[in-house]
Amino acid sequence: MAVTILGSRLHLDISPQSELATDLVSNYMRLMTYVSEDLQTVVTASPSEPPLAMVAAAIMNHEDIRISDILKHWIQRIRKGSILRGYRGETIAQFILLMVWDKHAAARSSPLSIKFAEPIIIYDYLRSLFVEKVFTDIWQNIKDTELAKGWVHFNHFAGVSYTLAKRNLLEFAKRGAAVYCKECQRGVDLVIPVLIDGNLDIESVTFILVQVKNHAIITAYRVDATSKLTPAYMKMEDAADCILPYLSLYMQIGAEGHHCNILSSHRQNKKNQISCALFGITKELYGCLNLRQDDETLEIEKSLKELRTASVDLMQLIEDEENKAIVHRMLPLYYPKDETASKRRKT
Repeated sequence: MAVTILGSRLHLDISPQSELATDLVSNYMRLMTYVSEDLQTVVTASPSEPPLAMVAAAIMNHEDIRISDILKHWIQRIRKGSILRGYRGETIAQFILLMVWDKHAAARSSPLSIKFAEPIIIYDYLRSLFVEKVFTDIWQNIKDTELAKGWVHFNHFAGVSYTLAKRNLLEFAKRGAAVYCKECQRGVDLVIPVLIDGNLDIESVTFILVQVKNHAIITAYRVDATSKLTPAYMKMEDAADCILPYLSLYMQIGAEGHHCNILSSHRQNKKNQISCALFGITKELYGCLNLRQDDETLEIEKSLKELRTASVDLMQLIEDEENKAIVHRMLPLYYPKDETASKRRKT
């Protein structure tokens, strides 16, 4: 259930050799795009389906559903190898950026049928994303620009196999989708289309560019957060036409604690780039993680941090201590030596 819901909204990689892949296909929740001749490998994909994403959003925000339980199930699936761990940082960022959308949309008085499909003005989106102090600092740099009149419209992410152009972003905005960039895309991991005044025309398209890092050490990040987080660096086909202001978010989710830094934009970008570097995954940084139930807030934060390093762990899959010891002997360099056990064997 949890994977079905998340798969309609996030770009997830399901293991082609897992039973989960065939189960999702048989239940009409993913498309089967390839089957090997020996029938052992089933490659699946989840297309952009706005109605499914809208329903999934409504389920995730039902009063009887705990988001933390969905995250825990997701982590379990990664540890069992059903979901490929892939780019965990980007996946966490997708989740946070969608939580913002959900938190704002859920508070609307609109009918449920359209509540999670209506566009949001960028002021409200960013105010829901960050705590007040961070939002105020960012908005000071946006309020007097055209970007302040922008609207965002996405309730799910969809992956691409190519480098984006502005015309592509317009199509994504029409479908209510944000972009999970192609593998090894230069400089940018996620793109959220923004429409100035909500106009559905190419001249009104701008964006929020997102770069995600999952490491803990805060080193030289300024270039990554400014000159590399631009349409020109990512080789956007019509980068020269990107004259509207845009927001660059550098999210280093592997860092401990919480910190935000508004950066001076790099040379030629300084007129239209607003850049912000964010460090950590905490409710003191991301206001969208602050829920009415304090225990749920803590559980979500804990699960997101756990997800940063989640992977297949044999020691958790094997319950029998004797079999664990056998695996240790089979892979003597992979696991640390148990000095206590070595001493016992010597005596």
